[in-house]
Amino acid sequence: MAGVGGVACSMVKGSSRGPSQRVETWHVPGLSGQAGLLLGFSDGDFAFRAVLYDVHSNVVAWHQALQALQGAVVSIVDDFGGTHGGCLVVRVGELERRAAFGPGYDTRGEVTVEGVKVA
Repeated sequence: MAGVGGVACSMVKGSSRGPSQRVETWHVPGLSGQAGLLLGFSDGDFAFRAVLYDVHSNVVAWHQALQALQGAVVSIVDDFGGTHGGCLVVRVGELERRAAFGPGYDTRGEVTVEGVKVA
């Protein structure tokens, strides 16, 4: 089942990429060639769209549970069952609500979860 840090979701769409090697380059005027310095792995950012279909009060509580994950390292399970581990949640966006009618629900909540991979 799709989820963000143990918070269940109807859908989780998006992707993450692993950290990549950062390289700083420079050129010294008057000298031939270019210099480079390896700075380590970073820039493993991610953005996921989490969706929940439920009653309005549960959608609001769901958003608050996601906001509580800011600053935590979590695992994210997407729609296809793929697990993205080591995700530091940096930002949880504003809740976008829409009326949605189906068996047992009346609201569709959607929020963006953004951050960086730390492992």
